[in-house]
Amino acid sequence: MAVSVFCRRTAESAIFRASALVFLGAAGSTGHVPFSLPLATIAAFYLAAAIGLRRSNWIGAAKSGWFFGFGYFAGTLSWIVEPFLVDFGKNGWMAPFAIIFTAGGFALFWASAFGFARRFGAGVPARALLLIAGITGIEFLRSELFSGFPWGLVGYIWSETPVIQASAFCGPYAMVAFTVLASVLPLATRRAWAGALASFAGVFALWVFGQARMDSVESVVEARPQVRVVQPNVPQRLKWKLSRREEFFGRLLDLTREGGEPHPDLIVWPETAATFLVRSERGRFSRIAEAANGAIVALGIRRMVGKLDFNSMIALDKNGLAFAVYDKYRLVPFGEYFPLGNYLSWLGAKGLATREGHGFTSGPGPELLDLRTAGSYLPLICYEAIFPRGMRTEDRPDALLQITNDGWFGRFSGPQQHLAQARLRSIEQGLPLVRSANTGISAIVDSYGRIVASLGLGETGFFDAPLPARLPPTVYSKYGDWPWLAALLAFAVAISRTKRNSVN
Repeated sequence: MAVSVFCRRTAESAIFRASALVFLGAAGSTGHVPFSLPLATIAAFYLAAAIGLRRSNWIGAAKSGWFFGFGYFAGTLSWIVEPFLVDFGKNGWMAPFAIIFTAGGFALFWASAFGFARRFGAGVPARALLLIAGITGIEFLRSELFSGFPWGLVGYIWSETPVIQASAFCGPYAMVAFTVLASVLPLATRRAWAGALASFAGVFALWVFGQARMDSVESVVEARPQVRVVQPNVPQRLKWKLSRREEFFGRLLDLTREGGEPHPDLIVWPETAATFLVRSERGRFSRIAEAANGAIVALGIRRMVGKLDFNSMIALDKNGLAFAVYDKYRLVPFGEYFPLGNYLSWLGAKGLATREGHGFTSGPGPELLDLRTAGSYLPLICYEAIFPRGMRTEDRPDALLQITNDGWFGRFSGPQQHLAQARLRSIEQGLPLVRSANTGISAIVDSYGRIVASLGLGETGFFDAPLPARLPPTVYSKYGDWPWLAALLAFAVAISRTKRNSVN
């Protein structure tokens, strides 16, 4: 009864409809951490689809999708204002524009999916099925176009449940399709209750499957490298102050030299932990090696080659010599580089982590770091870990190694969502993850995405743990997204042909 009244009100009032859809989108965003309410997302998506797919034309459906998407992305990406508040006097004016334009821009993707479903679906059931393909395809495009930003994929609402284990076989975009299917199935069946029951059965089946997969873990008896993860907890607003740099460097050294048994084989510092350039280290590498007492140290640092500036990870041996280097290749738009920065700097627009009108230079791409006795790692710097694609290298690593500075992301949803998405890369690839974050959350994650050791937000310290074992290559790591995307495309073509046949 309440649902029918709600739908009638949305049909009668454009203002009520727009407000209701924005509210539903915001409610749907609570499926993500830190709230982790996937059923809220399912319910919100169902109601939004019930409203949008019943609009009289595809333009109306697209508008409904935009309002719903705006609320969803505004809620999911609310942390995006935090980087602009680090230096409020200089960048604070951009904060409201950042959330409005980001949420509004991403909402255009969902608007196109709703419009597509309404335009090519013959009746609400067919439109609901087309919405599954539409949202999945458009989320893939959102992850790829304009350098891509696959943060907050709707399939990630399962990250804190056993359901997410299915991504080891099908990947994140198939999880998007499953989530939308579970939401709209009551609209795609003659009897809504039957569709709702089928949705519940599907979620329950994947839940049981995921739990069984994690319960099937076999004990590992071989010796594993011992890893120390350092979390210095340096506030971003103080990090680059000349008067504090030696203090913060000393903190890193103290955390590195702390005793512990067994002694670590690898010590990991976070992104740009070193606030000096590689070429101006002036004996600091030797001090790091001395504190590490024979362990290899992987750390984040800026590296200049001529006039090119790189956000890098380097590895130091026991003598303080850099024997391996990785340059970040996925750079953060408006953070590590500003599109058209040389032309727009006169407006006061500049990257948050770079010099005015300039930015970092992209590295060549994914490559392994061979850290000798500590194992081989696929390095990821900051938000490179949110990209499901780009994890393949010629040789399979022992683990993923992420260094990040989540001090930019505030103390609430941003760091928690970033960690959740990094954990999903472990599930998809069947590889453990070592993660060092400046202000948290630092963690070691096993190949099932479970945290085995961690330091919380705002904590200063370190932890030691053996590197978890990797699993055999997963189905997703072998075949990627294309089989599932091709199947969805064929599904969408088949459903859309029903409308053409009904017209003929």
